[in-house]
Amino acid sequence: MARGGKRRSIQPLGGGYGSYTANLDKVREQIEVAQLRTKADVISWYARTFTTPSNARNYINSLFGCGLLKSEGDAPIKCMFPNGRNKAKRIIEIINDNVVFVLHMLYEAHVGASEADLHEVGKSKYELGARSNVNQIWWRRGWLVSAGMLEVRDGLMYPTNAGLKLLDEHGFDVATSRRRRG
Repeated sequence: MARGGKRRSIQPLGGGYGSYTANLDKVREQIEVAQLRTKADVISWYARTFTTPSNARNYINSLFGCGLLKSEGDAPIKCMFPNGRNKAKRIIEIINDNVVFVLHMLYEAHVGASEADLHEVGKSKYELGARSNVNQIWWRRGWLVSAGMLEVRDGLMYPTNAGLKLLDEHGFDVATSRRRRG
């Protein structure tokens, strides 16, 4: 599943992309304050706390799988995601640092892209399987919209001014888009 240190897919926590950082903070609090030490403890707590107990194992395994939570031997679980920053910045840091095709998806949309366009790029460049591709594009789009980096207009996706700035900061050439969008 890894590609260049990042995973192709990640499953959002219950509440989806809109509540992702808030739910990560709840996980951190339980690990640090309640001192949950094992993956089984975290899964059990998650199943009791959220309305999606049947998905608890998948959600928590996803956090371990992409490196947001780490556990080595008998050592306590460690939270590897940023804390105490604004939501938009944290979403970008967490998702882009751990999952492929986040900023590249934003770049692909810099001249306007349909979901079908992004599905094709995700499949051909990032090996997102056909079965998971729909959810993977939808989740990435949702995180980028939630972070204020992407907007949907007239059925196409475009980066916001903040999204264009983020792309520029990461070395993507979007000067043409800036001139066109004013």
